Amino acid sequence: MGIDTAIPLGLLINEAVTNALKYGFADDQEGEIYIALKKEIDKHYVLNIGDNGIGFPDTINHKNSKSLGLKLIHNLTRTT
Repeated sequence: MGIDTAIPLGLLINEAVTNALKYGFADDQEGEIYIALKKEIDKHYVLNIGDNGIGFPDTINHKNSKSLGLKLIHNLTRTT
């Protein structure tokens, strides 16, 4: 993985984990955050980030949210 991929990937992971810690677990409850990065056969990578927290409302997305973090996550992701 080149530096042009590694730096945005690090920013993306940092923002996702920060959001999970900030909003995913109510009242200091314990929980799990998982991160998996898998290299596919065709030289593509698949990143999975998740937690077992309270969940993300279906009504919120990067277009209607005022969250800079959510917009940053959206802008750092891309598909080919």
